[in-house]
Amino acid sequence: MAMISGTVSAGGLVSGQVRTAEAAKVELVFASRSEFPDAGKPDRLYVATDENAAYRFDAEQNIYVRLNQFDAIQCRLADE
Repeated sequence: MAMISGTVSAGGLVSGQVRTAEAAKVELVFASRSEFPDAGKPDRLYVATDENAAYRFDAEQNIYVRLNQFDAIQCRLADE
C-alpha cells in the first residue's frame, strides 16, 4: 500500500510524493468499521470491507483516521 500526497496544477500536472506504509505491519479486515476495536494499535492497518476503505489508529486523539481513497486517478506525466 502506498500513501500519495500532492497537488494537481491548472495544466493537469501532478506533483507530490508517494510513500509506502511501512509503519503498518499487520492488516486487520472487518466487515464494517463498527467492528473495529474501541482502541486500535498505531502499527496496524484496519480495513472496513463494506466501505472498501482503510484506516489507521491515531493513539494521540484516540480515533480511527480514514486513509485517502482514490477510485480512479487521471493524470499525465511531465517530461523530465
